[in-house]
Amino acid sequence: MEPLITLVAVTGLLLLAGVLGAARTVRRPVVALRGGLAAMFALTGSAHFVGMREEVVAMVPPALPCPGLLVTLSGIAEIGCAVALLRRRTARPAAAVLSVLLVVLFPANVRAAGGDVPWWDRLGPRTAQQVLFLTATVTVLVRHRAGPARWTVRAAAAGEDRSVPVPAWSLPARSGTGGPRTARTGTARTGTGIGTDKSGTDKSGTSGSRTEMSGTETSGTETSGRADRAGRDA
Repeated sequence: MEPLITLVAVTGLLLLAGVLGAARTVRRPVVALRGGLAAMFALTGSAHFVGMREEVVAMVPPALPCPGLLVTLSGIAEIGCAVALLRRRTARPAAAVLSVLLVVLFPANVRAAGGDVPWWDRLGPRTAQQVLFLTATVTVLVRHRAGPARWTVRAAAAGEDRSVPVPAWSLPARSGTGGPRTARTGTARTGTGIGTDKSGTDKSGTSGSRTEMSGTETSGTETSGRADRAGRDA
């Protein structure tokens, strides 16, 4: 029952924090679910080493060899996946591994449900919990996006701002860095393009004016030289 309480409590608190604006990164339900699963599997994984190790070893079916080693390996896998769930790029692989673990370890839950146990540890409640946990991990696997976050480019059109979702890799690179342009607010702002080439136009216009003036001076000098030569010849 403790894993279920941990999953529901942590996920709910993260969702509430996102709604209240205390944590903007957990506004999406799947992100809050990742946090709840991470807390739950950190709890169950630690039980493989401290507190309940003997009980967990006793849950291993007798047909399997080296129950202590199997408990250690599964505990390492659960704790490692709990940490991986907190990272966006590794959340989906971690969810996939945990989904497989939940299916593979179900016979141990069936074995633990026998005997004189509380009602929440009987086969029916345990099966329902396993189905819920598996649904949560599969949800993260299917709904979570591991790619780069999508940006919002605000473009002025017809006097109104409109939001256009574009991938981050399509934004122009920053000068000298070669990487994608990033913004503190998660949005890149672009104008209508008016005045963006002002400096280039000014330089071009100035250069053209100087060229024309230079050409005029050269032409005048050549004309004066020809007049002097004509006067000397006369």
